[in-house]
Amino acid sequence: MPRAMVCVMSVAGLLGCASNDTPQPRPVPPFSVDLKGVGTVSYDPARKTPVHAWAYCLRTVLDCAKPAADFATCVDRAPRCATATPWMGELGCCPAPCATAFHARTGTGAQPAEAFLSVFVEDASCMPGLAP
Repeated sequence: MPRAMVCVMSVAGLLGCASNDTPQPRPVPPFSVDLKGVGTVSYDPARKTPVHAWAYCLRTVLDCAKPAADFATCVDRAPRCATATPWMGELGCCPAPCATAFHARTGTGAQPAEAFLSVFVEDASCMPGLAP
């Protein structure tokens, strides 16, 4: 089977990529992005923060998102977090409110990829600790 790759970008840069030969969540490498005079966004995988859990949730869904599956299937397959602090050890899970918000968006006509970007990337307030 040829290798397929799906990547998600945000204003902060590359969020993650998934390919059809990597079924398990992969670590997100450290990164730092200069926001051109506004500040710097950094990520250190050794720190246990809500951003850490969010990155692994994204990775879980992205690793599933290959040509044979769509984002709706992948959001449904992602394990649900059992606690309100998934960054303390539940890496790779996605909070139930994220899946609920995703399905609400697709239920109003949004395409699954658009709903994923909107709920999991652009807003992300469904992840505990990331709400504004």
